Amino acid sequence: MEQVKSEAKIEKIKTTRFGEIEIDKDKIINFTESLPGLPESQKFILLPHKEESPFMWFQSTELPDLAFIVMNPCQYLDNYEPKVAIDDLSILGFENFPDSGALLLGLVSIPDDPKEMTINLMAPIILNLNSKTAKQVVLENEDYPIKHRIFTED
Repeated sequence: MEQVKSEAKIEKIKTTRFGEIEIDKDKIINFTESLPGLPESQKFILLPHKEESPFMWFQSTELPDLAFIVMNPCQYLDNYEPKVAIDDLSILGFENFPDSGALLLGLVSIPDDPKEMTINLMAPIILNLNSKTAKQVVLENEDYPIKHRIFTED
């Protein structure tokens, strides 16, 4: 009986990057609103990039070819202090931010030269790890750029 129950939580999805993979349905993250320009996909799963890597894949469970590279900007920038609108926090079920049930992710853009990669600090994705909901928000503090270089020249 236990095995049947656990198998019912497993779902197979097709992806262009990883082929067909099995995911735990309980780990699917539902966006409260579609990502800008992507109304056809609101369900994603976080997948590891490589062991010891700060990067993760944010793979759509609905569109096989839709995946983003993301990372937690707080692990990368010590002084990143995003100010999130009360309405956005409320939609996700938070009273305060940061919250222990929150995970902050920035979308990473990787051009032809990986040394030029950037992270979007102005419009991060906030995940409620307890409810498995997420929303991309535009921060109230305007001093964070949409394209912040990850690697700086020494």
